[in-house]
Amino acid sequence: MKNNLKKTIKLFYSGVFALILLAGFSNSAKSQKVNFSGLWKIDSLKSNFGGFVAAVTFKIAQTTDTISIERTMRTGRGDARSFTDKLPLDGKTMTNTNGTTKSSVSIKWSGQALVETSWGHEDTHNTTYQATETWTLSPDGKTITNDRVVANDGDGGHGTSKAVYHRE
Repeated sequence: MKNNLKKTIKLFYSGVFALILLAGFSNSAKSQKVNFSGLWKIDSLKSNFGGFVAAVTFKIAQTTDTISIERTMRTGRGDARSFTDKLPLDGKTMTNTNGTTKSSVSIKWSGQALVETSWGHEDTHNTTYQATETWTLSPDGKTITNDRVVANDGDGGHGTSKAVYHRE
């Protein structure tokens, strides 16, 4: 009888230990952030630009601590213009001054999404741009959706846009 009791207690504690391990792995999987790395091309048919300009391609390189985003835009004449932001993923604000233009940008996690906040002010024309973009990756990892809320487009305008990108 003592042996049966010992076996039952061992079995009970083994089960409890297994549940603790399973819970730990489950929470670990939930806390892992998605990786946006890759080359992404705009899907104009699924996008609603809301009158705002959007990048036609993104080239993203992401590590655990930083994200590098190369945006390629098309000008009204059809010329391509690219610029790259390398940002820490902890929400730290990066600032820049270029002539009479001052700007800042930050990006941080909100669950499995990235939230990018950008601001710019150009002194000569006294214009200000302010926007927040939320980046989400589809469960299959093939699509990025960028939802943007523009509080000020530089001319006092505001609105929303949604841009959808597919992995190349």
